[in-house]
Amino acid sequence: MKVVKHKAEEGRVAIRNLRRAGRHELEELERDGELSSDDVERAEKELEKLTHEKVRRSTPFSPIKSGSCSNCEPEAYSHMAPPKCRAVRRSRSPGA
Repeated sequence: MKVVKHKAEEGRVAIRNLRRAGRHELEELERDGELSSDDVERAEKELEKLTHEKVRRSTPFSPIKSGSCSNCEPEAYSHMAPPKCRAVRRSRSPGA
């Protein structure tokens, strides 16, 4: 598990480095007059949104330690640990 977390952190750092390089490129384009400040602002927001999505996806998921299903196929993890998430408990109840 430590190796997975370490690799995931390396991936997150790489993603953030790409974001930083993209921002520098946008600033350079703005300085050269190729982009307006509004265009740069829109592009930075999109870059930030993409960065957050990719970082979120690179975070390792451990249902046993975190105790949540993360709405990601909770039934697939039902054999590993008792569910702590209310949504999973409700879906496993006999009346459901």
